[in-house]
Amino acid sequence: MAALAVQPTTFFFESALEQLKGRFPESALSRLRSTLKAYRSWVAEPAFRSATPDEGVTHVLGAVGPAVQFKAEFIAALESVPDGLELFVRAMTEEVDLAAEAVNGPDELAEAASLLQRAQRVLLRFIGFHPRSDSFDSEVGVDRLAACLTDGFHADNLLTVGFMAMDGESGVVPADLVRALARAALVHSRSYFESVRQLVSEVSPPPGGELSKTSSLEDLLALPPVDGPARSVEELDEAVASIFSSSSLSSSTPTSSSG
Repeated sequence: MAALAVQPTTFFFESALEQLKGRFPESALSRLRSTLKAYRSWVAEPAFRSATPDEGVTHVLGAVGPAVQFKAEFIAALESVPDGLELFVRAMTEEVDLAAEAVNGPDELAEAASLLQRAQRVLLRFIGFHPRSDSFDSEVGVDRLAACLTDGFHADNLLTVGFMAMDGESGVVPADLVRALARAALVHSRSYFESVRQLVSEVSPPPGGELSKTSSLEDLLALPPVDGPARSVEELDEAVASIFSSSSLSSSTPTSSSG
């Protein structure tokens, strides 16, 4: 399950750092910002200087080594703060406005961002509630899981570079490059989202079968919004409480998710 542990940490929500002021020490925020600045220099700006949009996309897809290195540093910086990773994930899911992030950008950018965010939430919920999450990789196959996570990794990098292209910090980036990044991000985000849902579905307990830590995974996946998990930890708590009564939990019988 180690590969899944890094997936919730995403660069494309760069503005989530703004929500952490007052909750993170300045030294940690400075370290996170420095990592993003290095990512921009090594991954984003070479793409912005590419001769063609296709070459720019190819550069981002090929910059796996630097991206992995910077993500590892980003995670280390988050983990240097008590509950830092959880705070960052909450900021991503609760406080960052996708519409504001994608303003003036291609439609594909907003759609790709939404799909990536939804896929990440499904994974987070799966990790948190499935009774056999520690054996997920062996059940679905390591190669297949790696292919799925690779799509998520590329989608995140393409989105990150796409949003960096629009924030003005690297000067004016050609609009056709931004569109190419957005289209490529949508391809990988869509593939990642569908792969995550398929994988999770395949290892879900059958109706009336093994329960998760709260209820059946089938019921958890049916919580609002309809096609994905709750938008925040608090919403998930409220939805679970409203659907599953204390009597149903004590009897270990899942209730219907239609309510």
